[in-house]
Amino acid sequence: MAAALTNPANQIAAAELPFEQRLALLVQREVDWRDSKRLERLLKAARLKVSSACLEDIDWRSNRGISREVIGALAGGD
Repeated sequence: MAAALTNPANQIAAAELPFEQRLALLVQREVDWRDSKRLERLLKAARLKVSSACLEDIDWRSNRGISREVIGALAGGD
C-alpha cells in the first residue's frame, strides 16, 4: 500500500479524486497485491511440472478419455 501511495504517476491521477475514492483505490491495490502473492505462494508450493500449462493447451486429438464438458465444468469451478 505504501508503494502505491508513493508512486508519482498515481499521485497525479489521484489528486483529482475525492478522498474516499483514493482510499478505495489504495485498498483495492493492496487486496490485489495480497491475492497475487498468495497465488504465487500456492503455485510454488504445488510444484507443478509445467507451471505455464493452461486449458487452451490440452491436446484433444489423442483418446485419453477426457471429456470437454467435464474439463469445462472443472474450469468453471462447478
